[in-house]
Amino acid sequence: MGITIHYRGQLRDPASLPQLTREILLACGRLGWPCQEVDERVIGTAEHAVFHEDPDGVTVRATVETTPLEGRWRGLVVEPPDCETLWLTFNRSGQLVVYDVPLEEPETPGRYHVQDQLSIKTQFSTPEVHMAVCSLLRLVEGYAARLEVMDEGDYWESGDRETLAARMEQLDAALAALSSDEGLGLLEEMLGRDVQGPVEVGKRVERRMPWWRRDWGVSAEEN
Repeated sequence: MGITIHYRGQLRDPASLPQLTREILLACGRLGWPCQEVDERVIGTAEHAVFHEDPDGVTVRATVETTPLEGRWRGLVVEPPDCETLWLTFNRSGQLVVYDVPLEEPETPGRYHVQDQLSIKTQFSTPEVHMAVCSLLRLVEGYAARLEVMDEGDYWESGDRETLAARMEQLDAALAALSSDEGLGLLEEMLGRDVQGPVEVGKRVERRMPWWRRDWGVSAEEN
């Protein structure tokens, strides 16, 4: 729960990625945000979550499809302050993508869970951080054949800081209420079971890097 930016996209020309990477690096330098360059081969099997809508038009089921994978993963991993990680990483064809550990499975070399619908929660940072994340996505937009952004703070569409700040404040108040004794009671009533408090608010969702490639900076060794 909290203001989140969802994004997905595709570069017009994958050959433009080095120039885009330089622009993002310069922007992160001005912001003082740590970032790490990614340039890796990814070889093995790719697992994709596929969603199916039942004939009733209401029920949605998820299955996992596995396909062979041999590609290259490049871009930047950006760490905005008090915020989740911003992944601006692309596959060989220029699609925004993250190669993650398999879902609910032990980490196994050569097995990747692939995500092409990415998100970053900014709720527990500041409106300025949220706005700066949008500015980095605008850099991507300049190189993209397609970039879809759904901003729960409505800043991407409106450019209105006051609306963004008001929405963040409203959710801060709602989360504070949820963590109170009264909020726990309401949550137990909704779930139909006991809830062990206190409710943890503001925890970052960490995406773990697979153990066999946690040594960042290994070149893909491709021209």
